[in-house]
Amino acid sequence: MSSLAEDRNNGVSIFRMLFTINFLISFGFCMSDSFFPAYFQNLGANAALIGFSASSYQISKIVLGPFVGRLEQRFGSGRLIVVSLLIYVVVSISYLVLNSLYILVLLRFLQGAACSSLKPIMYSMINGSMSEGKKGEVFGAFDISFYASIAAGPFVGGWIIHSYGFEALFAVLLFICLLAALISFSLNRICLLRQKQDEHVCHVSRPSRTEYSLYLFIVGKSFLIACYTVYFPLFLLNECHFTTLETGFTISFSTGVMALFLRPMGKLSDRVSKPLLVVAGGILSSIAFFHIQDIFTFKQAMVFSALFGLCGAISQPASVSLLFSCSSDKSVSSSVMGRFGSILNIGFVCGTLFASLMIELFSVRAAFISAGIINLFMITLYVFSTGSLSWFGHSDMISDR
Repeated sequence: MSSLAEDRNNGVSIFRMLFTINFLISFGFCMSDSFFPAYFQNLGANAALIGFSASSYQISKIVLGPFVGRLEQRFGSGRLIVVSLLIYVVVSISYLVLNSLYILVLLRFLQGAACSSLKPIMYSMINGSMSEGKKGEVFGAFDISFYASIAAGPFVGGWIIHSYGFEALFAVLLFICLLAALISFSLNRICLLRQKQDEHVCHVSRPSRTEYSLYLFIVGKSFLIACYTVYFPLFLLNECHFTTLETGFTISFSTGVMALFLRPMGKLSDRVSKPLLVVAGGILSSIAFFHIQDIFTFKQAMVFSALFGLCGAISQPASVSLLFSCSSDKSVSSSVMGRFGSILNIGFVCGTLFASLMIELFSVRAAFISAGIINLFMITLYVFSTGSLSWFGHSDMISDR
């Protein structure tokens, strides 16, 4: 009994430390990343270099994501988190003291490398520390650390830049990264103790049919995310003539709503069919995007933003739980999440390019409607790949035979 209680306490401690680390890093880099194009522009960068700096970050995550499982197998979860956070510290110091455009592009690549390993490892550690019946609830609670930070980060970052400048912003970022790194050392000690007790060995898995099906879902969703994060602010500013304050509040409102509903939707996903929630969230997201042509006022934009955030909350815990159900071996979690992250980033890049083409040929509204159609198509493929009978059985997993 004492060993079970100790293991449970360690699991709670791991969750709290990972939650704190995820919030700190997400909050810190949401503050800076939101204004990086403006910072590059102030240093004299042209549009091509600004775009390349953003692409280098995504490319790094795409390339390195599939290798996270092998890195965990070699170095261990705790050490890999410490290394990732130390990379973040080096990057934040460099942002503070260096202003060479080409070095900054390289730093963005390093930032993506740290992110590519940090997130999958954190999800993997949480997956290995919880009971089977509460996956949706726990993942929903953990994701609050990310979505709450991206709701608040741009506002705080804008205030710091407006009041004190970019140097102050990077100084705050450095402090946040150092704090997260200090927490990671304590986390690593717990991980080493558990590894000695369990003699745990990490494995690298091949994608299952469940995982391939979820790739279809995440590609469609990434097209919507690309449109919303990159072009919805421009739509509000240029076509709806919103102020920057109204635009910022509208964008952040979506993530705020999502953070609010993540845990309730996570509990729901533990009680009802997870594929059904994935499909419901995806379909409702497309319906919301089809109504982009009806947005002209601040109230209408807020309703759209709230609906998009709610749809994300419906599908997010269910999809992550399904993803980690791809194998009964919890040691393969980082491999699964690393591949999934790479597919998400590929979809985001493709979605951004597709939306820019549609805007160039037609309009922003046409880009949103087209993204909604693509998402519906991918959801349809997901439905056929899973098989509707699997939604109503005792298991949400798909047969991999």
